[in-house]
Amino acid sequence: MRTRLALLVALAALAGCAERERINPFDPENGTTLGRPSGFVALAGDGGIRLQWEAVIGEGLIGYQIFRRTSPDSAFRPITGTLPLTTTQYIDFGLLNGLDHEYQIFFVFDRGLGIDPATDIATPGHRVPWMVDGASGLLARLTADGRHVAERRTSLVSPSAVTIDSLSHVVWASDPGGQVSGQVGLLDMDVGIFLTTPGFGSPGEIATQPRDSTAWVCDEESGKVIHLDSRGGRPLPIIQGLNTPTGVAIDPVDGTIWVCERNGDHVIRYDENVSPISTTSVVHPSRVAIDASTHEAWVTSATQQVVHRLDPAGTVVDTYTGFSGPVGIQVDSRRGRIWIADPAANRVTVLDRDGSVVHQIPGLPGARALAIDYESGEAWVALAGSGEIVWLSPAGTVIRRLGGFTLPLGVAIRP
Repeated sequence: MRTRLALLVALAALAGCAERERINPFDPENGTTLGRPSGFVALAGDGGIRLQWEAVIGEGLIGYQIFRRTSPDSAFRPITGTLPLTTTQYIDFGLLNGLDHEYQIFFVFDRGLGIDPATDIATPGHRVPWMVDGASGLLARLTADGRHVAERRTSLVSPSAVTIDSLSHVVWASDPGGQVSGQVGLLDMDVGIFLTTPGFGSPGEIATQPRDSTAWVCDEESGKVIHLDSRGGRPLPIIQGLNTPTGVAIDPVDGTIWVCERNGDHVIRYDENVSPISTTSVVHPSRVAIDASTHEAWVTSATQQVVHRLDPAGTVVDTYTGFSGPVGIQVDSRRGRIWIADPAANRVTVLDRDGSVVHQIPGLPGARALAIDYESGEAWVALAGSGEIVWLSPAGTVIRRLGGFTLPLGVAIRP
């Protein structure tokens, strides 16, 4: 009996030691850290990468050390000495955009370098992608390489659209589910100031006018397209008396405003003083985009499963079929390509200016909204069906997918 009791006590002691080992953050069997610095990410920006990790303390730990390798290198090289325990980030700058940078971060002990590093890879670049998640209220900036979320804003409730003023660097986001009423959020990327403008019924699509840093916001419920200045003020003329405005676009050359009046079955073009120039009968128009080179308007109709091309006078030049329910549309004027998001078909279709199909990219669940990087000709697409943002090449191949979102409804790119 005594022998058996002694054996049980010994086994319990061993189990306790094993458990304590597993709690040790430096133990490879630790389920949280795997014995490596935890939470390590490499966040790509323009010409630089921000490295972040979580602080930890433990016996003999004196700091961290970071190593880097790029494609010409066969081995990792140290880029820091021993960083203090209080350090949880490091900025690696002066880097070449478009080049993959691989990183390792090691624990440094009083007895030397740790055995197993945490790793990540990042590719710096000029682009600044933003997205909105209608289910989580998230307004997020993605890294330049589309691998991570670099910045999160949770001041909105159920944002449905986002766009960026390319000159003022203001991010505009519509939020029909505001705390009291629908609202529009404005984030100045240069200074970090975030404002909201309340008093909307159901704000939706937004088009910016870079020449004066203003924006036009579709308010579907009130039947208006509201003109806001860069501080969210409204001392500007508005378009009203519409039946469910769902799409708006601005001709970047002449400043005219094109509006989709979905339940009014019209596409209307206005001058900058909101006087109508043309009114075109289109059944249930969804979104509109302008070709800056030709001044033609491209219009989707989800219910009619077609895309229309209108000349500057508002005449329907052609109608293209073969869609299941097209919604989002953008025109790459430099390359003469029209990108169309078709959530009902779970794909994106790319047309030439003559209407011929250049690419069809399947396997994109709920592809509803998209944005074009006009410098590169690449596209970023919000996939509401799979909770992803996908980055596409000009040839229509998938460069990268970033998941983990709930209901991404909008995406925008600052080139």
